Amino acid sequence: MLFAGLVLASIPTHADYVATELSSLPEESVSVVRKMNDNGEVVGGARVSGRQRGILAKDRGRQNIDGLPNSDYSVAFGINGNGEVVGASNIHTGMRAFRSRRTAGIVNLGTLPGDSSSAAMAINQQGEAVGYSSGKAGVRAVIWNRAGSIKALPNLPISISSRGFALNDRGDVIGVSEIPPGPRAVLWESGGDVLDLGALPGDRASEALDINGKGEIVGSSGNPNEQTRAVIWSPRGDTILELGTLQGGTSSRALSINNNSAVVGTSHSSAGYHAFLWTLIKGMQDLNDLLTLRSGFVLTQAVSINAKGEILAIGMDEVAEGEKHEHDLQTRIFRLVPATQ
Repeated sequence: MLFAGLVLASIPTHADYVATELSSLPEESVSVVRKMNDNGEVVGGARVSGRQRGILAKDRGRQNIDGLPNSDYSVAFGINGNGEVVGASNIHTGMRAFRSRRTAGIVNLGTLPGDSSSAAMAINQQGEAVGYSSGKAGVRAVIWNRAGSIKALPNLPISISSRGFALNDRGDVIGVSEIPPGPRAVLWESGGDVLDLGALPGDRASEALDINGKGEIVGSSGNPNEQTRAVIWSPRGDTILELGTLQGGTSSRALSINNNSAVVGTSHSSAGYHAFLWTLIKGMQDLNDLLTLRSGFVLTQAVSINAKGEILAIGMDEVAEGEKHEHDLQTRIFRLVPATQ
């Protein structure tokens, strides 16, 4: 078996979910929905009343995250189980990574020396955050410790730029490094060097988007025709497994993985782009087919899955063909809870 480390007993043998709508964002709102923690709190960003703001949503409620003082733009990318939020906020000198705590307010995480901009993409339970810093010297993946000190992560040879996207609680970081002829998924092991995770045979590009506590990594691999396939790497990238596509599909991306090795993402299909759930036992399944009740909406992406198996999914109104274009529809945010929970 390719992934002998996957724990089959911990993966549900059925997958029926109850969908609760957490929020909806206005038509033509430029929206980002990124992460859900184990408490069901969701972060992202949306253009509201003409201004881009970070958002925190839970239980049908939504509040704005205004960002750093005097900021005219903010977006939240990550949240941990303590409710600490990280993201990016625009101030007069450029974009700045921030960390927000319920009891300690918002902190400017700063940049590498000489840089003008930064963004924090994820935060673990220890309060370590990862993202990138940019300036005249280019874009570099970085990590901030709990105290807010910033450190550049090492680059691959002949790397043009790099970005950190996620990390686990032991400090392993994943992301992307730009090298000729295209971006490559990378792993920065805690206290170690950077590893090129490679791509599927014949592909020239890849991306790593999430990592679980066991070190399993998910993302996508791309071929010269610019088609991508969702993939999972075993710890340290020793092996890579293609997850396939939904029926009739030509491309897919894996966006999140939990410690039970359940993977969620988005896949092209004969019905357009749909959200999927993948497990070693069941393979890739359309999440729209796994809901106990669905009326008037279609799930297009599943962007996060937490330790409880709850899934954060993005959907939109289900309309007859030709009635409305996708960009004219509201972005609807759903929390999917296993029916047996």
